[in-house]
Amino acid sequence: MTATTDRPLKHFCIEDLKSADLAGITLISQLLTLRLYFTLGTGIYDTSIELYQLIHQVISQPVNSDSEESCFWVGNAELRQLTEDKSQTLSTLPYPFQNQAGLVETGSSPLFYFRLEGGIYIEVVWGSYKIFQELESAVSTASTPTKT
Repeated sequence: MTATTDRPLKHFCIEDLKSADLAGITLISQLLTLRLYFTLGTGIYDTSIELYQLIHQVISQPVNSDSEESCFWVGNAELRQLTEDKSQTLSTLPYPFQNQAGLVETGSSPLFYFRLEGGIYIEVVWGSYKIFQELESAVSTASTPTKT
């Protein structure tokens, strides 16, 4: 079974990803959504993070990487809400995010920043997210999304 949570960012333990493998990446272009699938190892529940309203996305892998590799180790991960540094963070990205007056356009909606380094590099800025966590069930092995 899969549980969907709308947990606030402060309750998501990014430290858990530092011992995980990134097992899959799905981009849903019509919705500007990115889904990252993480496997955390035996006895620990797999986790997916779905990022909505993408405004910036970079995915890079080493030139000599094995094209048959299906998982990427996670060496470091950072996940935070952009607050006072929203304008500063956006100004360091390749796309200028500037209005006609030359000021960095940040909007009034909350923004989040995610960076993953390891066997692959991912950097994303987005507007909202959901965390999905696989739950084991002795009765059923089906995956059912549920809202908690």
